[in-house]
Amino acid sequence: MKLERVLKLKLDEAIDFFGGRKWKLFQLIDFQQGRLLKLEVPIGQTESYVVELPFDEGEFLNEAIGILKANGWIQQETRTVP
Repeated sequence: MKLERVLKLKLDEAIDFFGGRKWKLFQLIDFQQGRLLKLEVPIGQTESYVVELPFDEGEFLNEAIGILKANGWIQQETRTVP
């Protein structure tokens, strides 16, 4: 089982807060209520810090991805495989 500590931060706060971390990951998630930009920073094999930012298509997404990549964040896609 994995523990996700969901932090209530804005994008700029998350970038500042996790600036010194080596592994900083983000992914785009579609779900019934809309879309989500999920930021994840692993702090061990069973625990991560997570920031979830809901968004609509448009300028926020393009700007956010550019800012994240410029600050060393890596885009990921998670899958469940047999």
